[in-house]
Amino acid sequence: MGRSRIIVVDLNDVPAGAWTPQVTEQLIARLQDAGYTPVFHQLPHASGDHRLLAEVAQAIQPSAVMTILPLDEARRDLLREHGVETFFSGIPSHDVMTEMLAAPVRMQLQHLRERGHTAIAFATLSDPELAPLTRARWDAATASARALGMADPRLLPTGDPGATAAALRDLLAAAPRITAVAGYNDLAALRVLAAADALGLAVPEGLALIGADDLEFAALSHPPLTTVRGDWTVEEWSPAAAAGDQHGDTQPIRFTLVPRSTT
Repeated sequence: MGRSRIIVVDLNDVPAGAWTPQVTEQLIARLQDAGYTPVFHQLPHASGDHRLLAEVAQAIQPSAVMTILPLDEARRDLLREHGVETFFSGIPSHDVMTEMLAAPVRMQLQHLRERGHTAIAFATLSDPELAPLTRARWDAATASARALGMADPRLLPTGDPGATAAALRDLLAAAPRITAVAGYNDLAALRVLAAADALGLAVPEGLALIGADDLEFAALSHPPLTTVRGDWTVEEWSPAAAAGDQHGDTQPIRFTLVPRSTT
């Protein structure tokens, strides 16, 4: 295996909403700059079925297989059984992944604290596929709030507009000290923005909002959404770089605050 300049990139273990278009574009650019052609493998309901990836790689005979999440030993063995000799991960270890999930949340809460907010809510999505990632960011929000001398965040589930507005109304009635909401991502924050509008709450005067991911539509909301953007810090993804262990356990994504008008 490895006679082509193709790299199979497996996206099946990345829950919907966790892999932003911007990062995908950056990944494509990195691989192309290194002289490789990425072929993305993503099938509905294929998460957890690692044999499909191995069979695809066996048929294509790529230079390497790249996964986004860390590879466990069982998946490594399965790929080897199907003739894959080179494989690497965008996120090299579970420790790095944990930090990658926590870092933008710390940035969100630090920004809100600097704006004078001491009691906040954390808005989540109802997608069950996101449950592990949501839990990790919720834990990070709680830890960050305590480190910053803020009250423990309250959970704010979001869904359809009516349900989100009702949840926000009930939350603010039960916890009137809350003055800001951090979203699991931009979609969760924008659902709260719509709910605030439905309840007659001015943003940011009555309720501050901050998202994460900096999706394209975040800048198009009214008012434009303050958020946190992630960019790859690794300049080159390639089998050669992976073989040289150039990436180690360093954080592969750099996070940047994007201040707009909702805070």
